[in-house]
Amino acid sequence: MELDNIEVLKEELNKKLLETESLKKAIWDILNYTNMFVLLLDREMNIKLINWNLATTLGFENEKEPLGRCWLDFINPDDHTEAKIIHSGLVRLLSDRRKNLRETIMDIVTNNQTIISVKWYNTVINSGFNMVFSFGVKRSSLNEETEESIRSYYRDIIEKDRTMITSMKDIVLKGDPNINICNIKVE
Repeated sequence: MELDNIEVLKEELNKKLLETESLKKAIWDILNYTNMFVLLLDREMNIKLINWNLATTLGFENEKEPLGRCWLDFINPDDHTEAKIIHSGLVRLLSDRRKNLRETIMDIVTNNQTIISVKWYNTVINSGFNMVFSFGVKRSSLNEETEESIRSYYRDIIEKDRTMITSMKDIVLKGDPNINICNIKVE
């Protein structure tokens, strides 16, 4: 009798695991093909996760190609210091005086040297990994209503719904380790 109960529990557990994986895939599919940019950087500003839209906008074939690259490769060299300061401030766990780092406007430079102005919404995913998670929207397609809806969505995801965060963490941790190519030193 007990063995039957154990088998039923195993079946239910497997079913729930499959449902969870399916949900994680669905969330990533939504993020992958949205018109927003999605980016996850490690402590050294290496790309750990990037959605298809941002990867192809930068000039790559898919979202796997830029993994491990330093994000500074896609930032105008004149803005490198500012990008490092913002990233460093975020990694140091946003204090009240650093809230202005959560939203910033910074241009990206594509592989063919096209410059695109992007409004970035940033936060730290700090569960021992000190990664910075960012949503970005091209400024040319941004209006006040869009900006507020992104803030609201972003706030809900980051503050309330841990499913997406867990999903991204799983995607990143299952990937291959990448070489640190940025070597950031910001005081």
